[in-house]
Amino acid sequence: MPKAPFPDQPYFSWMAWGMLKICPRRWFLHNFGRELPAPDGPKFYAERKLSYWNAFAGQLADDGVTELIRHFKKHGVWRQDMGEWLHKQALEYRKESLAYTEAAQTGAELPYVKRQVLDKYFWGEVPDAAEHRRVLSDARAAVEAFLRTDIPHRIESAPREALMCDHKDGGFPWASHDGVPVFAVYDFAIKTSDLVTIFDWKTGKLTPEKAQAALEQLHWYALYAIETWGYRPDQIRLAPVFLSTTYGYDETEPDPATLQGIRNSWKDRHCDIKDLMQKNPNPSDLQECFPMTENLRECAGCVFRSCPGYGRIPR
Repeated sequence: MPKAPFPDQPYFSWMAWGMLKICPRRWFLHNFGRELPAPDGPKFYAERKLSYWNAFAGQLADDGVTELIRHFKKHGVWRQDMGEWLHKQALEYRKESLAYTEAAQTGAELPYVKRQVLDKYFWGEVPDAAEHRRVLSDARAAVEAFLRTDIPHRIESAPREALMCDHKDGGFPWASHDGVPVFAVYDFAIKTSDLVTIFDWKTGKLTPEKAQAALEQLHWYALYAIETWGYRPDQIRLAPVFLSTTYGYDETEPDPATLQGIRNSWKDRHCDIKDLMQKNPNPSDLQECFPMTENLRECAGCVFRSCPGYGRIPR
């Protein structure tokens, strides 16, 4: 479990690592934007909480699968009302998004949000009923696909204490690797004394590129299992589960060379950023060390619309 609510900066997560590779400025704004002087700092802090509408169905499906497992762990039976549950959860996303948006627009203190804030509501691009129906339909299909796998049977056969599904309601799990704090927000794991299987739910279409990325992401979580839970690599299984397919899923052992390569990348990048922070204690100066991407397609979809990069998009 975490040693503290949050580690010291800089820290990494799978999502933030992707930001760092795609657009270093986006990573900076996500992690340090709030420290910039007004009016930019408060804007970036508010925009940091935004989630893409296109990711809504996947997030809702993830919530649904987690709820199924959590309910079984507590009660020993599967929920039978997931369609209704997903609908209520979607309404909660909308409610929190609207409340957060109102606070940001009026200058009030931003409320704590348990769920992510949907960017369309924040920017006044209110989705219509058809868009909401598509989200619910996709989320329900993903949850139904989960129930058709053998994973529910595996859950039923496992000791209740082996089911690791509750960390998202508490402090996010992280570990220090060679002095580098790294978050490991895995979706689900079955953890016994001599073997841990780490699952990651994917709702997008399966492509070779996405399969490779999912496996790399699970290697991040394998390093957490090694560092925090004390497993050897041969005691770990990685299971990316694409819920949009019907062929099932594969489990693999983590590759030691991949694990070491990831650790080396973390350490090198962490040292570089720490050095930049020491040389540029002023956030405004530090910002210039993290350039904006030249890929305007990335800027067009970025949640940080207050960034000058967004202003480069032709309207």
